Amino acid sequence: MNKGLVFHFLGRMLVYFSFLYSLPILTAYYYHESMKPFLFSVAATIMVGLILYSFQPKSDVFRYKEGFAIVGLGWLFISVMGAIPYVMVGTSIVDALFESMSGFTTTGATIFDRVEDLPKSILLWRSMTEWVGGMGIIVLFVAVFPSIARRGYALLQAEVPGITVSKLTPRLKDSAMRLWAIYLLFTLLEIALLYFAGMGIYDAVNHTFTTLSTGGFSTHTQSVAYFNSPLVELIISVFMFLAGANFALHYYLLKG
Repeated sequence: MNKGLVFHFLGRMLVYFSFLYSLPILTAYYYHESMKPFLFSVAATIMVGLILYSFQPKSDVFRYKEGFAIVGLGWLFISVMGAIPYVMVGTSIVDALFESMSGFTTTGATIFDRVEDLPKSILLWRSMTEWVGGMGIIVLFVAVFPSIARRGYALLQAEVPGITVSKLTPRLKDSAMRLWAIYLLFTLLEIALLYFAGMGIYDAVNHTFTTLSTGGFSTHTQSVAYFNSPLVELIISVFMFLAGANFALHYYLLKG
């Protein structure tokens, strides 16, 4: 195995991943909460990323072996880095790792008894971990970054076994971009519908993130029951159904 290539690639992935903290930082600023948990997370993630990036690959040959290693280790590193904000607000390391892993894998299990006691920026980050994990962090990187897309087929097949993403379009980058475009379209549509159904914009964003990932985190301990709204429940149910289907099928349906 080309270990240098694996670590080099993981380092690049973590540096890119650090940009995801931007939205919680803005949320913390807006709600006058401490930004330290996320600023520290950005610094730690970039530092670890640069250390890994410094490893030099023996060659540029990218095989399935390296692809599976990057996906497996990538999820591990990202879950560890994603746990830092929880630790910074007083959560134990084990509990923070559990919450982060639960989010990125869209498992939806939680260690928090009353989520209302958490800062809004932490709750948003919690929802974001599910949203990013719902489509797949590797799929996102393949879609956004050309240098990754050139080698991305082995990664994408390791990330999403069972679907032949390459058949959507001749270019892998285009396939990943279209999958994420559909994901973003559903995201914006559900946010708008929940908002017009009477849900506040903050709750609408959070519940959309966790609906489309089929993870189920909420900003309230009572979850969706807190809103006592059949319309809200109907909207979320529809998008749960859409999110549970193969997004390649959505692509073909929209394409006609």
